[in-house]
Amino acid sequence: MPPDRSARRLGIVCLSLALLLWALSFPLHCVGRAALVGGFSLLDGAALGAALAMVTRTRRPLAIYGWLAVAALTLWPLLVAWPPGGASDVHPGPNAPALASNYLDALRLGLFFLGIPYPFARCGLHAPDPQNSAK
Repeated sequence: MPPDRSARRLGIVCLSLALLLWALSFPLHCVGRAALVGGFSLLDGAALGAALAMVTRTRRPLAIYGWLAVAALTLWPLLVAWPPGGASDVHPGPNAPALASNYLDALRLGLFFLGIPYPFARCGLHAPDPQNSAK
């Protein structure tokens, strides 16, 4: 299977899972907030995947450290829970489990991790370093 085809399949699977996670916001009556939190988290994860892909594409140490710093900065919204969304934004039905109030936090983490693989698979350099033939 060609690499472009497998990367496309990976993107479709990740996007389908992301939509499935977001669809859980309908019974919890927080569609708008879930779209904001989830959309940003998905893009943030994609930025992390792209930054890690750029690490694999360069051979210059300063550039590698720069891209690793960019990758580390993408973790900041997870640490501060930005964009804001919490238990007060979720309005579950009367028989919903108490765990439903943590939906936006689970959505934030889930979509962040689902955003990483596609840009990394699409843009990363997945081959061994070329052998030095001048030995």
